[in-house]
Amino acid sequence: MMELLLFYRVKGWRSKLSCLRFMVYPLLGFSLSPLKPVEVMADALAVLGGSMSAYALNDYFDFRLRGEENFSSRMVERMGEGKTLALALLPLLLLPLSLLTTLPTLLLLLLLLLLTLLYSAPPFRLKEGRGGFLIPPLCAPLLVLQAHLALSPHPSQRVLLLLPLLFLLQLHLEVLHLLDVGRVKEVKWLRALPFPHLLLSSLLSVLDPFFLVGVLSSCVRLLSARKMGARTELLKLRKEAWRPEIFAEELALYAAAGLLL
Repeated sequence: MMELLLFYRVKGWRSKLSCLRFMVYPLLGFSLSPLKPVEVMADALAVLGGSMSAYALNDYFDFRLRGEENFSSRMVERMGEGKTLALALLPLLLLPLSLLTTLPTLLLLLLLLLLTLLYSAPPFRLKEGRGGFLIPPLCAPLLVLQAHLALSPHPSQRVLLLLPLLFLLQLHLEVLHLLDVGRVKEVKWLRALPFPHLLLSSLLSVLDPFFLVGVLSSCVRLLSARKMGARTELLKLRKEAWRPEIFAEELALYAAAGLLL
């Protein structure tokens, strides 16, 4: 069982983070929507299956194309490439559960699946291109939107306005990842990202005090980023997203504000 958890990255392994971290986005979408238990369960399982498969496929192609040592490489040694690839695709059997929700949710989940394949699988493998780093930040708001549409017939204005802020938050995390793996060399990019988040949140808070959460969160990141330097432990920072340099608590604050305001 532990081997499967590591293979699907339900549990993190070495420098590899858990696939469960992206589950916070559908949970946020649920919190900003009417409660429908059956649809919530169906959508959560469909997203979980897609995430598990996406992470397993990413590791498989990292091994096949770059020779990276990861848990997928161990499974290939034990089972062979064909069985390992089939095992990576197996969680996609949960995807049809989205049929219990709405058609827009199903279509968005299929779009998310396409984006993850374009990101990691040949012949496109956008993760190694110049703009491929934008795909994970794009998936974050789409995950919130599909969860919201699973429970609501029409998207609310609040959720639609929140989507670009979630893109900026996940972009912050993705730039941190690029710094960790050496594809971005200068910390100044991470220091600059809170500024557009602060500006957009400030503008939106004029329309809805809900977005004061973004103002607070971007200020926390802005002040903390000034202390970052070349010796900052980036991997540790990525694993501990609650630290002020990341302040992932922003997502929980949005959920709480959505229930109160």
